[in-house]
Amino acid sequence: MSGLLNAQIDRLAELPRGAAGPDRDGFYHHGGQLLLPTRGGVLRSMTDTPDRRDIMKLLRQLQNADSVQQANDKTGAWQRILSGIAQGSEAAVLAERFSLEDGCERLTMIFRTCGAEGLPLADQLRAVAPLDDDEYIVTIDPETTVLLKKCGAGETSDDHMQFAMALRETLESETGIQTVIGIGTSGKTASRMAESCGEALQALRIGRMYHDGELVYSYEKLLLERILAELPASAAAKYRESFYTPAVRKLMDREMTETVNTFFRQDLNIADTARQLFIHRNTLIYRLDKIMRVTGLDLRRFDDAVLFRILTELPDTERN
Repeated sequence: MSGLLNAQIDRLAELPRGAAGPDRDGFYHHGGQLLLPTRGGVLRSMTDTPDRRDIMKLLRQLQNADSVQQANDKTGAWQRILSGIAQGSEAAVLAERFSLEDGCERLTMIFRTCGAEGLPLADQLRAVAPLDDDEYIVTIDPETTVLLKKCGAGETSDDHMQFAMALRETLESETGIQTVIGIGTSGKTASRMAESCGEALQALRIGRMYHDGELVYSYEKLLLERILAELPASAAAKYRESFYTPAVRKLMDREMTETVNTFFRQDLNIADTARQLFIHRNTLIYRLDKIMRVTGLDLRRFDDAVLFRILTELPDTERN
């Protein structure tokens, strides 16, 4: 039987970039392949059938059969649930045994280190993070640490991003550790936190695909990017190629790109954009007119601005 399993299922070191998921069973999908993250890597099947799903679930259960017995505190229990080691009934047993579902609403923030191998990120994060007793820092792997943060009444995704950015800056200034952060959505149950962890990972993956260079990515704020990431690569490439003519590529240099991004951030307000860019209003209008002449889209019109944003956010398959 093991020969059959080896022929049908292999193992990857990590999820491929652009993988969609997780679905309700914890599986990801990429190029028609079925992927299942486990503690030891990613199980991969070339086809998605009920039998393959059952086999992969069994392999994960065999690998992690002792997960409940190994958890000896709340942090250990959270570690097994968030990393996918304990799922379903195992996760429910852990949640009940360690009273993880205490009525608090939390979300996950995933910290990924940038070239800081060997540094104890969890310990350093505990030293600088202003945590309450019912907030937790959980190590998933040497480069990945999860903060289970309580949500205050009325807090928004902007508040969560500001908190994450401030914590990231404090961590870097006091320890020298550089990180990028993905933020999931909130919930009250252990299973919902596992989903939030998957969302935070997806925010990191998709956020860096579309907004490489930023430091904090919120799943909630990446709706357009998540939709575009699910487009078939061939369709995305076709629309991107039709838009990015040689004239458009020449037009959209760094200055023009910054102009457009600022114009969108200022909700298409010409006066506010000109102030932010420290340019005269007429200079901004000249740039917008130039974009209209080359692309046929007037960014002062909402519909044209939306279309421009979508076309310029399409993934560059050659680069990715």
